[in-house]
Amino acid sequence: MTRKKLIKAFRSGDMHLTYKMNDVNERLIFPKIRNVNNGDFSTTISFTLPYGLDPKLLKKNYYVFEQYFGQNGELHGDVKRFTLTVNKGALPKELTYNYAKIELKLEGIGMPIVCGKDNACNWMVYDAISEPNCLISGEPGAGKSTQLRSILTTLIQYNTSNELHIYLGDLKMSEFFLCKGVEHVKSVCVYLEDLTGQVSITSKSDTIIK
Repeated sequence: MTRKKLIKAFRSGDMHLTYKMNDVNERLIFPKIRNVNNGDFSTTISFTLPYGLDPKLLKKNYYVFEQYFGQNGELHGDVKRFTLTVNKGALPKELTYNYAKIELKLEGIGMPIVCGKDNACNWMVYDAISEPNCLISGEPGAGKSTQLRSILTTLIQYNTSNELHIYLGDLKMSEFFLCKGVEHVKSVCVYLEDLTGQVSITSKSDTIIK
């Protein structure tokens, strides 16, 4: 069904090559569909263009994909190979934190920051070592504190207490009481004067969270 719908989209958007067999007949050569993967939250379709087909046609006529598959889709590719990802629905309003389910996504990352999920419900993770700045913003009650606690929880489980030292400033006196007693956490300060001078690097292997 998905393959047939994609072929119809190619035909409707004139995304094909046309060879005349004679004065009456002609042959249409469409992009070749390599794989269709139906996941729980999205469908991913991989295809390649025939030689001679301008890849700009895909972006120019992207509205045709939206007409056939809806507006919850994304097209990625360069010159010949492309992937169309069609999301099946909206993201869930709440995400349940489960380290075991995201652990495989963290492999090879020095300091993983888990940001949530993308439109295809895949976990989004970046490395704070190469991208050290993180801004969490939102209106009251949007979940900023919850997001920060999930980031700290992931880092604590991913790194040993020798690899990671955490110094927390909790000026609201409500956010980090759960972290008291955790081996990685060297201090939880609730007054600014207590936080001053707390952070010190004792070795090159120390990683500091402020």
